[in-house]
Amino acid sequence: MNWKLHSAVAIYLISFALPVIEINALSEPKVLYGWEAALGIANMSEAFQSMNWFDNKIILIIQMIWFNLANPLILIVIIMSYANSKNERLKWTLGTIALLSAFSWFPYMITLIMYYFSFGYFCWIIGILMIYFYSNGSSFKRPAKNA
Repeated sequence: MNWKLHSAVAIYLISFALPVIEINALSEPKVLYGWEAALGIANMSEAFQSMNWFDNKIILIIQMIWFNLANPLILIVIIMSYANSKNERLKWTLGTIALLSAFSWFPYMITLIMYYFSFGYFCWIIGILMIYFYSNGSSFKRPAKNA
């Protein structure tokens, strides 16, 4: 197994212990860590609705599902990598969807960067990007059909 993939997984896991955002609730700052954000995103309905671009509940549900795909899919990619799965195209597809889902948070995090630099979010993104790259044989190219 590639030591670079091990370090990518380590960065990804460490990102859950790092602060993601600072919330000022009635002038009492509260730091939200990566693991809290990962577990709590489905429960943040009011906060999530405030950043929703549409008032449609169906679109809100689709948006919540899309934003929550990154962690489960990248975990599947990690498991497939450590299990030496031969289905490289599936691993690449799941990694691509996970990466796109993770990057969909980027506009939201950029709006917050003026107030709080989210070190945990950027480590999370870098970890997912590295896992995607190193689990695909150090390439971003789609594997051949026979691979």
